[in-house]
Amino acid sequence: MKRFIRFTGLLALFLILVAGLVACRSKSSSNSDSSSGYANSISKGLDAVAENKMNKAIAYFDNALTQKHKDAKAKVYRNQAQAYVDTNNQLKAGEIQKAVTTVTDGVKIKNGARSLDAKLIQLKTTAKSDLTEYNQLNKDVTAQLRVTDGNYSSDVLKQSQKIDWDKKPYLSKLKPKVNRLIKLSSQRDSSSSSEASSSNSSSTASSESGLSASDAKGKLASLAFYKKNSSHIDITGQQQTANGWEFTWHFSSGNMGGTFEVNNDGSMSAQASSGDNVGTGNWK
Repeated sequence: MKRFIRFTGLLALFLILVAGLVACRSKSSSNSDSSSGYANSISKGLDAVAENKMNKAIAYFDNALTQKHKDAKAKVYRNQAQAYVDTNNQLKAGEIQKAVTTVTDGVKIKNGARSLDAKLIQLKTTAKSDLTEYNQLNKDVTAQLRVTDGNYSSDVLKQSQKIDWDKKPYLSKLKPKVNRLIKLSSQRDSSSSSEASSSNSSSTASSESGLSASDAKGKLASLAFYKKNSSHIDITGQQQTANGWEFTWHFSSGNMGGTFEVNNDGSMSAQASSGDNVGTGNWK
């Protein structure tokens, strides 16, 4: 009986030891899996940063934090990536000053990833350059809108007409001012042209070939560029030249403008205000 009781006690002790070993191994395996998942998320997050896929990187860093909730590295990397994303979103929304503040704070984050450090520094340089451009354009356009005699700066007008709002969204808050200046300039050109036409009756006079201004304007229908865009083009001025007629034009919606030339020899051309030739043709 005593032997049986002793055997039973030893068996129970053995089973307890086995259960403890299994629990330790399970816990060790769990910790190992957690550590592996964390390292994998950090690695993939940095790969996404290298590919400039910041939202994807943030998702990986968040996943790393689910493995290690208080991990300093994952938190810092995530904050850096978030600062990068927020800055770009603010630039696209025209919040230029806010973007500079956000990226400046992002650059100040300590113990971050070197790749994110470099990207934030570069983005800060870009954002500050964008802010300088914004401030200068705002200053120039505001000054031109105060002009009362219609003598606007040709340089400011050319710069305003060339703005690609899709490529420079950080300037978007200046669009109403810029469009107003362009409209005022177009009205001035149209008014000046009308006054000149009235004083010398150039609108009905014929060029050396006998082509009148109205006839020359009618010939524009033979120019492919004009025919394609006629519903969007406003003729804002005209003047007689030694070779025929020159008409100034501007898109009714947008910033592009320039001149049309209708020559006595039958040739025609269209130039943008940038100086680029955008079309040629013949009316004869």
